[in-house]
Amino acid sequence: MYPRAASRLLELEESSKDTTNIKPSQSSNASHEAFLHQLENFKNKIQISSKQMDDFAEMENEYNKDSSEAAKVQRNTDEILKTSSHRENQKGFRVCRKADMKKFAEELSSVLEWMANHCFSLQNVSSMREEIKKQFEWDESLSGSDVSSLACKDQWIKDRPVNHKLPSKVMEEEAKDKTESYQVEALEKAMKRNTIVYLETGSGKTLIAIMLLRSYAYLFRKPSPCFSVFLVPQVVLVTQQAEALKRHTDLKVGMYWGSIGVDSWDAPTWKQEVDKYEVLVMTPAILLSALRHSFLTLNMIKVLIFDECHHARGNHAYACILKEFYHKELKSATSSVPRIFGMTASPVKTKGENLDSYWKKIHELESLMNSKVYTCESESVLARFVPFSTPSFKLYQHMEIPSSTRAGIVAELEKLAKEVYIFIEIGLYLHINDDNVLIAFQHLLALATLDLKSSTVNTIKKRLSKICSSITYCLDELGILMALKAAQSFSVSQNDFVLWGQQEKFRETSIKKFCSNASQAILAYIPDGPYWSVANIERNLEAGLITSKILCLVESLLGYRSLEKIRCIIFVERVIAAMVLESFLNEILPTYNSWKTKYVAGNNSGLQSQTRKKQNKTVEDFRKGLVNIIVSTSILEEGLDVQSCNLVVGFDPASNICSFIQSQGRARMPNSDYLMMVESGDMGTRSRLKKYISGAKRMREDSLSHSLVPYQPLPDDSSGEVYRVDSTGAIVTHNQAFVRRIS
Repeated sequence: MYPRAASRLLELEESSKDTTNIKPSQSSNASHEAFLHQLENFKNKIQISSKQMDDFAEMENEYNKDSSEAAKVQRNTDEILKTSSHRENQKGFRVCRKADMKKFAEELSSVLEWMANHCFSLQNVSSMREEIKKQFEWDESLSGSDVSSLACKDQWIKDRPVNHKLPSKVMEEEAKDKTESYQVEALEKAMKRNTIVYLETGSGKTLIAIMLLRSYAYLFRKPSPCFSVFLVPQVVLVTQQAEALKRHTDLKVGMYWGSIGVDSWDAPTWKQEVDKYEVLVMTPAILLSALRHSFLTLNMIKVLIFDECHHARGNHAYACILKEFYHKELKSATSSVPRIFGMTASPVKTKGENLDSYWKKIHELESLMNSKVYTCESESVLARFVPFSTPSFKLYQHMEIPSSTRAGIVAELEKLAKEVYIFIEIGLYLHINDDNVLIAFQHLLALATLDLKSSTVNTIKKRLSKICSSITYCLDELGILMALKAAQSFSVSQNDFVLWGQQEKFRETSIKKFCSNASQAILAYIPDGPYWSVANIERNLEAGLITSKILCLVESLLGYRSLEKIRCIIFVERVIAAMVLESFLNEILPTYNSWKTKYVAGNNSGLQSQTRKKQNKTVEDFRKGLVNIIVSTSILEEGLDVQSCNLVVGFDPASNICSFIQSQGRARMPNSDYLMMVESGDMGTRSRLKKYISGAKRMREDSLSHSLVPYQPLPDDSSGEVYRVDSTGAIVTHNQAFVRRIS
């Protein structure tokens, strides 16, 4: 790519060995005009820094002062094209294809030859040649596809094979479009100041973060003791973002989450990690803990990225990192704070009743993150790269199951739960009063020898209470059939536990027995025989086996049955709803087509646990088309990359505007739909969702209209009272009054 320019520089270097100072020849007015013409062409054809522009302008002024005599310009070429200084003060970013670089090399060679013969000394042309060589080699270290990907939309990058090269015409057209895109504009902002990039889901915010890290990489490449941190709010996003960094950079990337044992690491262990890796991808609780223990310090971090930065509020770990460490360092005269870069599809996370409060919330986020919000000024520009789904309401008429049926099932559940309570309470009583061990009931004697502890009893009671609540929820909202599936799922799922002691085995056996008995009790209310079928939707609705909400969902999905390659995400509020809908849809849909359904849910319900490996496998199968429908809790709203989705169904209404925007943004295919299921008489929910639709536009307008309004610094007491250990630098804050496991 650079050989021709480098070769010419080498020739010039050789020719200058015998002469330390080449004086410019006496040029005529024509020569003077030719010089200005060459200089103007060179400036117009390549993008150069403000420092270079100043130097060339100075040279022009020298000639303009005395047009009758060629000025003697002796300038160190390393001073004009000092790459290292240019990198440190870089004000912009340009992505070049190989064709661009070749053309640039030819132009550079030609201009340097003319300038060498007419202008200044070449005594340091060697260093200039080496700097240009390094810059070109850095670009050539990437494949053609990787270079072109830097200016492309995130979806295009991930869908394209690594070794794929587009035809030259396509590449040129894309380069022309992409380098003028919102991504490059956002990057320029981020390199000048701390920035919160507020762009729609699927707009390539992660790609901007990657380009920013590449621009600052010279500050933390090993053996530098410094590093950068990429924070994500959920464990499931750690691997995804780390893999994106590995795919599009040559940086050394480490991944961290709570279950790998980081909460027990000490300072030497963390030192090994930062000596090995250049970018650390982790959940915020890990960084917060490491900073509080002084295992890591903020001045070691050069770039600090906050994915889904709208979480930075209240006592969230994002907010604690900023208040307890960043702002305190910022106020120190000798402080060295990292570049802050935030990403969000919605800087506001409220229920959105008052649209006038949006700017206040945005301004608060800017102050906390010491950053300004950037968003694309033109929706039409953004729409060229990011498909927008069409929102619409799907109304259903709520129908309750027969009251006598509901009362009978609830009574059975209460009876079964009471039996378990009595059973375990007697076991606890026998442990306390050993004289009663002689009671002539064999199962009670077994309880006595178990030495049952009160903690086990309390755990069983809490678990049973949650299970009963979940089954009752399914009964009321989804129907008798879903209540049965809920009881059955709890009964089977207990087999996944690894049990180490007798207490744990007794606990799980008791719960499993309750769920099994509950399943049998509910099963008595479900018709049997050759005349009943789960596919008979209308009859099942009349009998209360399913609700009108389930009917609305099935009919909505079947409206897209002509789409063989459908990719649909159904968002639900509860984990149990995701589980039972997966089971039900896999029974009902195969009678119409070959769609396959899976569920994805977080691990915070206290009822079920789904491994990260299983979650990632489901999402990967969804991308490949092996799974057509995912029923998910909010875990898929944020960040998780599911680009091929063309239908989103809000089975339960979004709880806030942020959730609404993110769930709608999951539908990222052209001509995709976002269906919001709402009970026909629930005018409050419909009104709230309509405000969410207009709220996204309002947030963009507020961000743009206040783009020049500076953010306000946080008050000095924003982080509250702090106790510091002088010997180690570790701190304890009011927020640490209770201990919670790192996630």
